[in-house]
Amino acid sequence: MTAIDALVLSAKTHKEVVEGRKEQQAWHASAENEKVLTWLKGNSIDYGKQHGDFFSRLQEGSGQWLLQGDTFRQWLVGENRTLFCQGIPGAGKTMVACTVINYLQTSSELYTQQVAIVYLYCNYRRRDQQDPADLLTSLAAQLAEKTETMPIQLQTLYEQHNKKKTRPRISELEGLVESLLCSFEKTYVVVDALDECLDNGGHGFSCHEVIALIQQIQSEGETILNLFATSRALPDITDVFKGENCSTLEISADEGDMRQFLKARLPKILARSLVRKFPDIQDEIVTAIIEAAGGMFLLAQLYMNSLRDKATVKVLKAALMGFQASARESTSPDLKATQLDKAYNEAMERITMQSPDQSELAILCLSWVVCAKRPLLAEELQFALAVEVGEKSFDEENITDLSHILSVCNGLVTYDEVTTVVRLVHYTTQDYLEKEKQNWLPDAELNLSKVCLTYIQFDSLLCECRSSDCEPCSRLYNDKGSYTSEYLKLDGALASKGPSFSSFNEETYCLHITTKLAPKAHRFLTYASAYWGFHVTQCFNAVEHCILKLLEPQSHRVVDFLWRFICLNIRWGFWSIHGDRHRLIE
Repeated sequence: MTAIDALVLSAKTHKEVVEGRKEQQAWHASAENEKVLTWLKGNSIDYGKQHGDFFSRLQEGSGQWLLQGDTFRQWLVGENRTLFCQGIPGAGKTMVACTVINYLQTSSELYTQQVAIVYLYCNYRRRDQQDPADLLTSLAAQLAEKTETMPIQLQTLYEQHNKKKTRPRISELEGLVESLLCSFEKTYVVVDALDECLDNGGHGFSCHEVIALIQQIQSEGETILNLFATSRALPDITDVFKGENCSTLEISADEGDMRQFLKARLPKILARSLVRKFPDIQDEIVTAIIEAAGGMFLLAQLYMNSLRDKATVKVLKAALMGFQASARESTSPDLKATQLDKAYNEAMERITMQSPDQSELAILCLSWVVCAKRPLLAEELQFALAVEVGEKSFDEENITDLSHILSVCNGLVTYDEVTTVVRLVHYTTQDYLEKEKQNWLPDAELNLSKVCLTYIQFDSLLCECRSSDCEPCSRLYNDKGSYTSEYLKLDGALASKGPSFSSFNEETYCLHITTKLAPKAHRFLTYASAYWGFHVTQCFNAVEHCILKLLEPQSHRVVDFLWRFICLNIRWGFWSIHGDRHRLIE
């Protein structure tokens, strides 16, 4: 079959699958059923968006070595119910998981069966959204969307919990998942990056309960359930996959996939004059990088990005020789990690060697991406970088284009077009920059604190008139100058939490109040008002004068309910750490 024929068949199959699923999902077209699904999902991660982003980065035709291999085919047909793929950091495990999900979703072999395909992409930055209850909720929601009718168990849970504003217990979610699985002839579950599924304290793996449930269902045999999982080879995880009907596969970047990846991207990296004068140089570069990368896609990408400023063939070849020398010194997994750290170190050195403006922008961007308390949207990052510390207003002419921000970061930061989140290129980048924070980002928390404190004191947020004719105040006060019922409801929700601040979702509250308080120009207000207190705890002495200024009695106040939240932020989240600073709120 030619490549064109295969492409046509894949497109046709994909269309048929989509149409079939539209019929299956007809039950939740009604507003009531959609409401139940929305309730079930709650604040769980939308893994569909993540998959869309990974798929957009997937090189066409990659992963065939896996899909055509005996081990995968045996797992697909059920000879082995579990396929565990382990590999070193940067080997391309997430792209392997993405390839498998896409294959399952578009496979003509599965279309004639009543099959469900569900998946989880674990992420080290999402610890607060991937505890066992969150993961089970995501699986249940994905399964529910694929059923032909409203599941009775789901409707029952909704009626039990919705009015009481409670969430299902883990045991209830386990029961829901089990009942939903029985709606299908076969279910494929793909879980990527188990090693990144840490609990909120970072001490254990929150995925264990989910994997245990899957293995229990597999052993009971009431429904056919196939599990595909990826992870680093960590004992706490690999020990879980040593039972019967479980195959293990070592993941390493395939040479063909890597060659295709590099050839597609090198022309965008190399100087055009080099490509034009020395057309064969690309093949030499690709071969040298593949040999030096040692099966690590991530390392190959870092090496490729490091060639961006090389202007002559001699300098290029010297860099390639350096890659290969580093590879010869790194044969064990520990040494490969050292090789990766060395590549990161060289990437940071190149960042600091840029012009002062570019270097400063890159360091500030990395500070935000590494130290932010949650992933930042691109627009939030752009606004944060545009804040001029000490100024009284925000100047939109100071906003930097996103493409320039990514460019000065030398390949360490990437943009997710589906979720619009800006993130580090890999979790090992976070590990490296946290380990080397004092060397590369020594003032990160101080800079972030100053930006947040400056932002929440902009003149456009300060008002005391309480007039319904005033744009900010009209969002808080009625025409009699009294608080609106919506504000009182939100303020009461905050006040009722009292000192149990740790259990309160401060950003959800700030999201409510800032959307009422500020025009759309204040893209960064929700983050700044919710998290400034967490940043200043790392550098209190350096910003104490800024906080005192914020609390001056004679100064204009941030509109009352934002102001109240700021005070409570100090009292509950910040003051408890710096008890000797109680004079700030007396």
